Amino acid sequence: MIQFSSDDIFVVTGASSGLGKAIALKIIALGGSVIAVARNSDKLIQAQTEALHPEHLWIEPFDLAAQLEEIPDFIKHCAKKYGKLTGLVHSAGIGGVTPLKALDLSDAKSMFDINYFSALMLSKGFCDKRVCTANASIILLSSIASVQGNSGLGNYSATKGAINSLVQSLAVETARQNIRVNAISPGFIVTEIVHHAPEVYNDAFFAKIKEEYPLGEGHPEDVASACVFLLSDSARWITGQNIIIDGGRTLL
Repeated sequence: MIQFSSDDIFVVTGASSGLGKAIALKIIALGGSVIAVARNSDKLIQAQTEALHPEHLWIEPFDLAAQLEEIPDFIKHCAKKYGKLTGLVHSAGIGGVTPLKALDLSDAKSMFDINYFSALMLSKGFCDKRVCTANASIILLSSIASVQGNSGLGNYSATKGAINSLVQSLAVETARQNIRVNAISPGFIVTEIVHHAPEVYNDAFFAKIKEEYPLGEGHPEDVASACVFLLSDSARWITGQNIIIDGGRTLL
């Protein structure tokens, strides 16, 4: 069984909701400590109350997209404040369907800022020898959209494809520091957004999901479980990989 100690300190972005929160809570449930990063302080506080050991979830509000150039210094600040970092999970990101004819360049660039460039700058800050421990692990959240064509997802897919390529190059570059770098590409995951948009996520939508996903819909725990494995010493010989977690969707 995977077990962390409270001295194992992980930065998790997007930790206020969805996959990021599920990953943060899973790490804490297994004994680790989490620096929870997101824009919304109130949601981070709520996540803290849900943790098995709230004293091991430390809140650090930060706007990744708006403060891109400050990210490496922010990561150094976290290491100085809490101790050297064992792992980084970049779950923060944005999506959305935008047909090519409706694509706006400014919006497209904004999506790259949060989905890709923030991942690049987080990795830069984390890989500083003064910041991370030996045998550290980086996980960048991608998507099956990076390996499967979908109408209206051209720009989003490109941001996630960039993540996959980044992971491969970083894995080679950081291996001499014994830092492992991997991506996780989820399929459709039922998060709280489903409850906020019932007009989209209706019975017809879930009937289609049932047809397209051999194992049915996914849940945050499915991704969180794979994430803690990749963060742990059990995955000490895994790097540069894109782990697809999609209930068989990309097999069809």
